[in-house]
Amino acid sequence: MIFVNSNAKIWGQKTSDGKYATVYNPSEFRWPLAISVSDDGLNYKNLLLVNGEITSMRYGGAYKSYGPQYVRGITEGDGTPPDGNLWVTYSMNKEDIWIASIPVPVTDKVTQNVNEVFNDLPDGKELNQWNYNSGLWTPVAIEKFNGAKALSLQDWDPFDFAKAERVVPSSQKITTEFIVIPQQNNSGCLDIEFTDAKGNAGVRLSFDSTGNLITKAGYRNRNLTKYNAGETYNIKVELNTSNRFYTVTVNGKALSPGLFFQPLASIDRVVFRTGHVRRFPDADTPTDQDYDLPNGGEQDKKAVYYITSFKTSN
Repeated sequence: MIFVNSNAKIWGQKTSDGKYATVYNPSEFRWPLAISVSDDGLNYKNLLLVNGEITSMRYGGAYKSYGPQYVRGITEGDGTPPDGNLWVTYSMNKEDIWIASIPVPVTDKVTQNVNEVFNDLPDGKELNQWNYNSGLWTPVAIEKFNGAKALSLQDWDPFDFAKAERVVPSSQKITTEFIVIPQQNNSGCLDIEFTDAKGNAGVRLSFDSTGNLITKAGYRNRNLTKYNAGETYNIKVELNTSNRFYTVTVNGKALSPGLFFQPLASIDRVVFRTGHVRRFPDADTPTDQDYDLPNGGEQDKKAVYYITSFKTSN
């Protein structure tokens, strides 16, 4: 097996299920951070994402490469984590140290529809089927809200966002239902995206910072409804990739159908994110950043969103 990487270290180990995994940057850049799995440690059969979210580089400097790099795990003989997962640590932009817990066995697909009411799930296992990005100023967690458990996404980081992503059965026609309770309507943002297996979005809803629930309609956004802080929003989205139409229902009220802003062959994931998608850096970004971002150590106004349930059907 030949691994292509950008000299930003590479980590391989035997996993708790008797297989092997290698974590590295599979490109000429130090992003994304990916994992490949092997049955025998020699022949690797897939390439899956660990972290592709590059936060803003707050402080410029020489040889400060963008991206998640210098990955390291637990050396054989130093013990196995009680959960049996693969734990790795790495540097982001040579500024922050991140830790990733990768569930073992490593999987990237689900075949059954989702029916998750977080308050009904076993304690400590509510997010076992979720991928999430949780930082010190962008925490993602299960919390008690109004006496019941809910998925909480909080954000007071001007340079990063909280993100929770659920893999769903790969479908051309799928209905998703979820309950969101925003705690403010004059700041923050919650993007909800419906994507294919590679993370390409075709539909995006947003609780914006002006009290509007909007959807991306081509170059522009289209208002769906007003929303208020602290109120419960039961949202159903019916999607059909074959004709590119989707319908949104909010608290039982069906709204005008919309058109995917880009075509997708299937819906494979649903993403909740407290900030807009980032496309920087890219392949043409200058190698070194020689400037600092303004207010690099400051906090933003906190925004909080609670999600109490998530369901899919076909």
